Amino acid sequence: MRRRRFLIVVVGLAAAWPLAAKAQQADRARSLQLRILRLQAEAIADKIAGFIREIESQVRWTTHLPWSAANVDQRRFDGLRLLRQVPAITTLSQIDLAGIEQLKVSRLAMDVPANQTDYSQDPKFTEAVAKKVYYGPVYFPRPKRCEGVWERDALSGIGIEATVADGQIKVVAPIDNMPAAKAGIMAGDIIVALDDEPPRGLTLSQAVERIRGPANTKLKLTVMRSGQDMPIELLITRDVIREGSRVDLCPPVTQPEPLAAPYMTLALAGTRREAGVSVAEVNLSLVQHLVVKMEVGEQGVAYVVDSADRVIAHRNPALLNADFSSLADVQVARAASAGTARSGSWLVQDSNSRELLSAYAAVAKVGWLLFVELPATEADALAR
Repeated sequence: MRRRRFLIVVVGLAAAWPLAAKAQQADRARSLQLRILRLQAEAIADKIAGFIREIESQVRWTTHLPWSAANVDQRRFDGLRLLRQVPAITTLSQIDLAGIEQLKVSRLAMDVPANQTDYSQDPKFTEAVAKKVYYGPVYFPRPKRCEGVWERDALSGIGIEATVADGQIKVVAPIDNMPAAKAGIMAGDIIVALDDEPPRGLTLSQAVERIRGPANTKLKLTVMRSGQDMPIELLITRDVIREGSRVDLCPPVTQPEPLAAPYMTLALAGTRREAGVSVAEVNLSLVQHLVVKMEVGEQGVAYVVDSADRVIAHRNPALLNADFSSLADVQVARAASAGTARSGSWLVQDSNSRELLSAYAAVAKVGWLLFVELPATEADALAR
C-alpha cells in the first residue's frame, strides 16, 4: 500500500513538472521582453531630449548681445540665420530687459514686426529670467480663421544676404542665380562703396535700401576681398528677386482639418540681464516622427505624454491631445518619475482588462514620458 502511494506521488510530480517549467519559461520571456521595451523607451527618450538640447543650444547664440539701438539690425540678422539653420523653429521673439518685445522674425509670415507687447509678467519672461530657461506647455495651434486674400509685394535688387559689423557691410552669401552671384560677388566680400559712395554710418536696413532698386537699373559695387590687395569694382544690373504673389486664404473646405503638429515655447535668458530673453516657438513634428516609426511587435504601440499627461505623439492621430492621466501605467510612471527613476517597466491592465507589458522613460528636463506597450498575449506567443 505504501509503495502504491509513493508511485502516485512520483507520477503526480512528473506530470506537474512540464507545467511549472512552461510557466517559468513564460515568466523569463516576459521579463526579457520588458527589458527590451525599456531599452527601446530609453533610446527614443534620449533622442527627443537631444533634439530639445540642440534647439536650446542654437537659440542661446541669440542671447549674447546686450540690447541697444546700434545692434538691432545684427540681432535681426542673427534671428533670420537661426530660422534658416534650425527648421524646427518657426518664430523667434526677442524681449528686452524690461520685458518688452523689440524684435520678431518668423518663417510663417513675411516681415513680422515687433508689436512692443509687454511680457514682463508672462512666465516665458519671468521664468526664463529666474531660471535661465523656460520650457512652456505643449500646445496644438488652431487653424487660423480665413482672412480672404494675402498679397506679397515683388522685390527687386541684386540678391545678397548681408550684415553690418564694426561699421562695415559684409556679404554673408550671394543668392544662387541672382545678379550678385552672376557678377562674381562672394561670401566674405566687404562692400566699401555703393555707386562710388562709402557706406559709412549706414545701418543694415539703410544699406539694404540703397542696394535694392527697380529691376534693370544699374548698381556699382566696390568690394574688398580676402587675398586681394586692390578693391574690385562690379557693375551689376538689378533684377526681380521675388515675384509678387496673391494667395486665396479661403479655399473650399472638403474635409475637416487634421490637428496641427504640436508646438512648445522655449525661452532663454542671456547670461547678462541686459541681453534680455529670446523666445522660440518650436515645431515638435520630429517627436511625432520618432514615435510613429518605432517598431513594437505587431500590436504594440508607443506614445509620448507631456507634463500634464496629454498625448503629444501617437501613431493614431485621433488620440493627439487626449488626456491619459487616468491610465494605470501613466499613473505608476508619473509617480516613479517624480522620484529618481529615469525609466521602468511592469505588467499592467488596459481599460479592456487586457494584460500589457509596459515600459516608460522620462524625457530629460521637460517632464514628458515616453511609453512603449506590447500585449502580453503577443509576448507569450513570441516565447513559444
